[in-house]
Amino acid sequence: MNKDPDLLKELRRVEKQGEMKEPKENDETISQIVNKNPIPTLVIDTKHIITHWNKALEGITGLSAEEMIGTKKQWKAFYSNQCPILADLLVDSRSESEILTDRLNTYHKSTIVEDVYNGEDFFPHLGDNGKWFFFTAVPLRNVNGVIIGAMESLLEITERKETEEKLRNSEENYRNLVEMGPDAVITVNLEGLITSCNTAALKMIGIPKDEYIGRHISEVGPLQEGDMPKYLEILESLKIGKMPPPLEFKFKRKNGIYGWAEGHIGLLKRDEKIIGAQLIIIDNTSQRMALNELRDAHELLFTVNKDLERKIQERTSEIEKLVKQKDEFINQLSHDLKTPLTPIMVLMPIVNERLKDVKSRELMEVINRNVHFIKDLVDKTIDLARLNSTKIEMVVEDTNLLSEVDKIIGNTQVLLDENNINIDNKIDEKIFVKADRLRLGELFNNLITNSIKYTPDSGGKITIDAKEDGDFVTISVKDTGIGINQERLSHVFDEFYKTDISRHDLDSSGLGLAICKRIVEKHGGKIWVESPGSKMGTVFYFTLKSK
Repeated sequence: MNKDPDLLKELRRVEKQGEMKEPKENDETISQIVNKNPIPTLVIDTKHIITHWNKALEGITGLSAEEMIGTKKQWKAFYSNQCPILADLLVDSRSESEILTDRLNTYHKSTIVEDVYNGEDFFPHLGDNGKWFFFTAVPLRNVNGVIIGAMESLLEITERKETEEKLRNSEENYRNLVEMGPDAVITVNLEGLITSCNTAALKMIGIPKDEYIGRHISEVGPLQEGDMPKYLEILESLKIGKMPPPLEFKFKRKNGIYGWAEGHIGLLKRDEKIIGAQLIIIDNTSQRMALNELRDAHELLFTVNKDLERKIQERTSEIEKLVKQKDEFINQLSHDLKTPLTPIMVLMPIVNERLKDVKSRELMEVINRNVHFIKDLVDKTIDLARLNSTKIEMVVEDTNLLSEVDKIIGNTQVLLDENNINIDNKIDEKIFVKADRLRLGELFNNLITNSIKYTPDSGGKITIDAKEDGDFVTISVKDTGIGINQERLSHVFDEFYKTDISRHDLDSSGLGLAICKRIVEKHGGKIWVESPGSKMGTVFYFTLKSK
């Protein structure tokens, strides 16, 4: 509190005019001064008996003037146990040192009004959560200067105290936050002298605090002399309201090892006047090293990738060359094989007609069967080679699956009847697929023929079905044939692969399912096979894009 209540001024005026004689004679004057004042006030005489207790004091204590005046219970308004209040000490003419040491040094002498003492204290029993009061006590003297009593007034300062406490806590939290923070925080004055720093700053520089505070920042770091122009430029930018980018710099530790840091600079002001700057410095040495390592790794990876691309390109060229040679070889081979086969196949029926004995005709039948096998093998080899080529053209169109499969079944009906096999087409008439009709017919023909080959002579059943699944249609060809062992399922689409029962059967080339796989893949689908095991049938599945 910077000045005493107006009440004290009024009392001093009365004293100077000589109006203060004895309390009883001046009771009316004192009563007017005390009672008209809105500040809680009490007056005691030399015997510590309360003579005045105003309305304002009644309001804050809950004790009425009627029950307090004439008693020595002034302590009751403030303390739980009997003890002297500041006015009591003045009435007893205590020395200044005695007054100042009473109540745990909560009292002090006024620097504005003579003989006046002030104090602050917390009274926990007042109000809901206690109250803080600033109190002022002054001795009352007669014209001869003799103390005839004392007056004490109170001013509630609870709100101010709570604000001070919040500010104190806020400052403490800020100090703890700065001190315990991972980043270095340094403050400097306008001359560049270090005024404060936290533990992280000392750890970054590697020197004790007493060797750091008061030194110029360019002498002890983290900023070096060469960084000062950039630092000063940032300060000038801040002064005119610009937000410059962070200051990146290299710093030297006490052990001589260099590190990298990023500094964020802000102005320190007092009463709108710039008094210095605060530096928040992030040691990003580890990040910088990691970035350098990452850059080196990227450069190495780039070099390795370039070398790998070169090798892949070389290998791809070699493979393309080999594939081209293979295709040329197969085309030439097919031509070389077909050329002698054509006259043989033309002459064989003529020779067969001229043979008279049964034995010779049987031998000719064996020859005929083998010649047709060779021709079928050559045709399928050529077909597979074409499907492996990237140059093959597919005529894809919207195709009604039910109608197309019915046509294929009609073409194989004689073969199905000869082998006593029933076939059931369960495809919905509304299902359409995007397919090359010629290749689709070849695909189904190979799968149906495969099912016939591996169905016992006693007969069986083939079921063809399809279901729509998003953008694709999944088609199945199921038979009741001999099935496939689990270890052989993964090989059925290999070129020239045959199951044991037909490995030497001239009716099988071992290429039919490989051709099926290429056809499906050319259509953007996939094919797979499932079988519960030997003698339990087989199901081939494949997908085609829906309309």
